[in-house]
Amino acid sequence: MAFVVAASHVGIAAHVLALTAAILVVVWVVHFGGGANLNSDDPDLIFNVKKF
Repeated sequence: MAFVVAASHVGIAAHVLALTAAILVVVWVVHFGGGANLNSDDPDLIFNVKKF
């Protein structure tokens, strides 16, 4: 028995998962990490920028 999936379905699923992951990272940084700022005196906010 062979497992056959069209390449377009796999590509769409991969893009949806990647977009979901990116959105979750942004929500995490803004909500739980206190935001992100390159010109801050707080080193934790500058570290949050590196996650992007």
